[in-house]
Amino acid sequence: MPNRPSWRLTAYGIAFAGALFCDLLLHPVQGISIVALLGAIGVAATLIRVTTALRLPTGLAVWTALLPLGLDRAILPIATSVRPAAEVVHGLTLWPICLMAVFGSRVLALSTRSNYLARWDDPVRAPVAVAEQSLGAALAFGFALTIALLALVPIDGAGSDRPQGILVAALRGTTVIHVLIVYAACVVATLVADGFALLAADWRTLVLARRGIRMAQGDRARIDAAVDRLPNTRIGLLFKTELGRDGADDWAAHQQFREASRLFIRRSLTLLPLLGFLGTVVGLSAAVADLPFGTGGVQSGDLGASLRGLAVKFETTFLGLVGSAVLGAVLSLLERLEAETAAGVLQIVGRVTAAPTARGRAGP
Repeated sequence: MPNRPSWRLTAYGIAFAGALFCDLLLHPVQGISIVALLGAIGVAATLIRVTTALRLPTGLAVWTALLPLGLDRAILPIATSVRPAAEVVHGLTLWPICLMAVFGSRVLALSTRSNYLARWDDPVRAPVAVAEQSLGAALAFGFALTIALLALVPIDGAGSDRPQGILVAALRGTTVIHVLIVYAACVVATLVADGFALLAADWRTLVLARRGIRMAQGDRARIDAAVDRLPNTRIGLLFKTELGRDGADDWAAHQQFREASRLFIRRSLTLLPLLGFLGTVVGLSAAVADLPFGTGGVQSGDLGASLRGLAVKFETTFLGLVGSAVLGAVLSLLERLEAETAAGVLQIVGRVTAAPTARGRAGP
């Protein structure tokens, strides 16, 4: 098993502290309460660890700083403003909080990965709640990605009637539902991208396994030793399971963790069209409420202006469907590559287990 990423965790923690320091320099008054809160959390964590031998989660300090600052700097201004979210973001200084979200997401992801690897070292003493992928990291990075997208969207000029024009208009975030759809899509995209990172680790493990098996030159003892040295990634556990090595039972547990992560992603994909439908309901409600009516006489109302709320309907539905379709296709590609990688492992194992028989037929 590879060493846990302690030095990277420390580096990202220092970077997160630097981004927090920059934000406090720009907003010193609000920063006093954050520093006091972080100090209180640190003292409480030390007392709990000394008196009860329990350790608080590594990401607690990240959320202690990120949540209140994110609410104060971006979330509340966007939610309470009547202007499009893109215009609100363009008028705010959000780069420190975005850097905090990026570095904080890496702290959360690496600490989650460290706890997950500890599960295979000693399942009894490992943390109770572990996961293969960090939802907190996805939420933090999705926040930074959402702010970046809103900052890149042009705030002037009306969208055309073409699909790309409708998409740009929807990304401007004329309602809170628009922003929720973009944020949910960014969170799911982060989880899918993390899945590709895990797939890359599987490919590196596969390269190590093929190299070790090739250097063993058919010697089963050397092959087993090479497999035992493989990291406990999905592919490493599959090699150990198929060749009957120690830790083979961990494959089933790993698959349960993997399926739990994928189930959350698949169900989150269904959330995007539902949010789009919610925008449809809001748009229809606004359109019906603005319809001209009366108990008598002739009403000279502009029906086109009354139905302006229907634009929200089409924008949110379009945005939700596009996000769900694109991310669903990327997720299908990820799962196809994972299945092909596992099939390659089974092919190598088949050659390894059949090699003595093949040599027996061919003679000495």
